[in-house]
Amino acid sequence: MANNNGNGAKNNKERREKPKESLLGLETETKNGILAVLFFALALITILSYFDLAGIFGEYFYKFSLLAFGKGMFLTTLVLVMGGVSVLKSLHKDIYKTTLIGMALFLLSFLGILSIFFNGFEPQTGGGWVGYVFSYPFNMLLGVYASAIIFIAIFLCSLLISFDVSLVNLFKIFGWSA
Repeated sequence: MANNNGNGAKNNKERREKPKESLLGLETETKNGILAVLFFALALITILSYFDLAGIFGEYFYKFSLLAFGKGMFLTTLVLVMGGVSVLKSLHKDIYKTTLIGMALFLLSFLGILSIFFNGFEPQTGGGWVGYVFSYPFNMLLGVYASAIIFIAIFLCSLLISFDVSLVNLFKIFGWSA
């Protein structure tokens, strides 16, 4: 039999509202600031690797990026900068999942676009192996043009997710009136 002393509902509510203890006890704003710094630092290292200025890591990163992303290898840097901006824009929110999902969709959709328009039968060109593998089922089921529409839609959704902005505000950012 349950103990009904009138405090049961209050105790359950107090247990549910107890905040989670974060790693190192850092505030969300501090964690987001650290993540933004890491994103920007990695973006700078990727830029250095394109010019053979990032040591052995840069050399292997360049070779891997060329194989995995083909002509879209520069997207790694762009995605990291986009992640840093997204985190800075939302310093007061706990946005790790949405930022990473937006970054992944951005990368995949752009590589898919490169793949369907530039690959031909060689996965190393266009969107690299990642773009080829991602775009292959779309291209087989929908063809080139319908796949391009899908990838453009995913690309736009990735921007909306990453920057947590409405479609109308996204149009305003690019100077288009909605």
